[in-house]
Amino acid sequence: MRAIFNDACRITAPFFDAENSWGNASLTMYARQTVREAYPQLTQQDVAILLSSVQRFHAGNAK
Repeated sequence: MRAIFNDACRITAPFFDAENSWGNASLTMYARQTVREAYPQLTQQDVAILLSSVQRFHAGNAK
């Protein structure tokens, strides 16, 4: 998963941008779907782990 982390951060960036929301709701579910579509070989557990790491990355960059 380290090999795809940077790409996963790049393709999910719009969903974690504070300027983007849908009625003050998080767009995390769309980030998850984007990751699943980009990496269909990943298991659900792998997607959850990757998305958790990506969320922490984006939260750290928002500060």
